[in-house]
Amino acid sequence: MRRLLGYLDGLEHVLALVRFGCSADIHEVARRLRVARETHARVFICGNGGSAATASHFACDLLKTAEGFRVVALTDNLATLTAYANDLGYESVFAQQLRALSQPGDLLVAISVSGDSHNVLVALAEVKPLGMQAIGLLGGPTGGEAAGLCDAAVIVPSCDPGQVEDIHLAICHAITSYFMEGNK
Repeated sequence: MRRLLGYLDGLEHVLALVRFGCSADIHEVARRLRVARETHARVFICGNGGSAATASHFACDLLKTAEGFRVVALTDNLATLTAYANDLGYESVFAQQLRALSQPGDLLVAISVSGDSHNVLVALAEVKPLGMQAIGLLGGPTGGEAAGLCDAAVIVPSCDPGQVEDIHLAICHAITSYFMEGNK
């Protein structure tokens, strides 16, 4: 029982750090998403494991609940993911989709607990050559290598994957709520 409550106490502590230390970063992420929606740019979202689930969830929320977004979770087409992974290697699964689908002005939302997921880094490296921008939802003390490849990022200051994933999803819900409140 102590461990259960300890996790929640830790989550509450990290959430407070994000709330008071990252509010400007969250606003900047929301601003960039608003610009993407206003300019009809596509928003691509990627991540691995729990971050893939968050990518899919956030894409659904932006598409259906926030409305007006042209959004694709690069995690959702299993046939495409496995074809690229089999033929070119797992590190290319997101970058190859960006090469095929993106246009200049589009936006990538990269979600990574460590900020060092190789396939996310490969996708982020493609952003500038493709004329795109990148947003990161990252974790750990520094956001890993991904932080330096993003135009804007929210870094959840925790090395606990569960806490980072929980707070990433909360940030996605906060951003969706922001767009639902008339910030169109």
